Amino acid sequence: MRRSRLVTFVIVLAGLWVLGPQASSHREAPLIASDPLADNTDVYAFVDPNEPGLVTFIANFIPLEFPSSGPNFHRFDDNVLYEVMVDNNGDAVEDITFQFRFQTTVRNPGTFLYNTGPVTTLDDPDLNVMQQGFVSRVDGPRRSGTSVPPRTI
Repeated sequence: MRRSRLVTFVIVLAGLWVLGPQASSHREAPLIASDPLADNTDVYAFVDPNEPGLVTFIANFIPLEFPSSGPNFHRFDDNVLYEVMVDNNGDAVEDITFQFRFQTTVRNPGTFLYNTGPVTTLDDPDLNVMQQGFVSRVDGPRRSGTSVPPRTI
């Protein structure tokens, strides 16, 4: 009896060791794992302490991007519609949706570099890869609500 308990204990420990620690990651869903540029990793919302009627939203995309990963960083995908949905009344239906799209321009497609020399201004010719962003606001459900035309960001 004692030996069978010991064997069972060792098997359980070995199973736990093989499985390793389990934790959430930002790429656990099968479909998003194959499309990391569309991966929304975190969303934060802050009420402005000086203006209680204003809220700041921060959304992170593209997981595991480190500041030291440059000089070429991932960019927003031109083919992805990035959305932040806001439910103001707790009914699990979005009341406001902010939709973001991006358009990438590469001045010199003969190089993979983001810049071909020192960049001193946003219109510097050495800045090789540029992205322009557009934001739209949809009031009501995001697929059937009233949309405001996109604005450049």
